[in-house]
Amino acid sequence: VALAKWMPHQPLALLFNDPTRGVDVETKREIYMMLRNFAAAGKAVVLLSSDTPELVHLCDRVAVVREGHIVAVLERGALSEEAIVSAAMGAEQRKVTA
Repeated sequence: VALAKWMPHQPLALLFNDPTRGVDVETKREIYMMLRNFAAAGKAVVLLSSDTPELVHLCDRVAVVREGHIVAVLERGALSEEAIVSAAMGAEQRKVTA
């Protein structure tokens, strides 16, 4: 509901913190579709999330933050749950591209 409320205003960017936490499967699909459509229109979508499958599924790029610092930037071709968790758990700073 909150997401749909902002769409008529045509924002250039959206920032979300765990956008699908606590929602049912169908609502999650609807949110994913709205986010994809927004991004396909050339707009920016920034997700803050601890849901690694969601990040892998939705994102073109993931910046992993640990103790307030970006420790890895993973591009679409290098995105995996394992890569995200590895970086979050202590891998050295790196930029990974496909």
